[in-house]
Amino acid sequence: MSSRHTEVASEFRNALRGMAASVTIITTADGFGRSGMVATAVMSVSMEPPSLVIAVNKSASIHPRISARGSFCVNILSEWEETIASGFASAKGEGRFAYGAWASRTVDASHYGMPHLVTAEAAIFCKTSAVYDAHGTHSLFVGEVIHVERSGAFSPLTYCNGRYGTFNDDHVRTAHTVS
Repeated sequence: MSSRHTEVASEFRNALRGMAASVTIITTADGFGRSGMVATAVMSVSMEPPSLVIAVNKSASIHPRISARGSFCVNILSEWEETIASGFASAKGEGRFAYGAWASRTVDASHYGMPHLVTAEAAIFCKTSAVYDAHGTHSLFVGEVIHVERSGAFSPLTYCNGRYGTFNDDHVRTAHTVS
């Protein structure tokens, strides 16, 4: 990698640190158990059909499992779930699911046993409709939304500049720095 490329990548990373995003936990399950990751790289794509896209590093343990399963769940966290996000991010494998109240949802015959966080602001269940290589390190999974469960709360956990925070109609709060 050239020094110019390294410099651009570093500046790009620093610029993106100022881009606030909702914190989610992406999950899936297969014959080997549950798998998940904390992510902010989630974006709506369309309302017709309802769909979204997630970016997953090819080296992440969940990547081959989403690829094989063809479905995943995006759990949108609330401000009260910062400890779940931190614990989930620092744990490995099945140990991640020790953080939070997890249940399995069967949406239809092809979407059985999908883990979702019961207390999440929303759990969005998707079937993979397309996968795109994203220039080397990541894949973009486009998911068609097949089911949504909402808690009714609106106080999303956000991540910006290495810190968790939140905003809602009542206040804006900045939380601790994530190491």
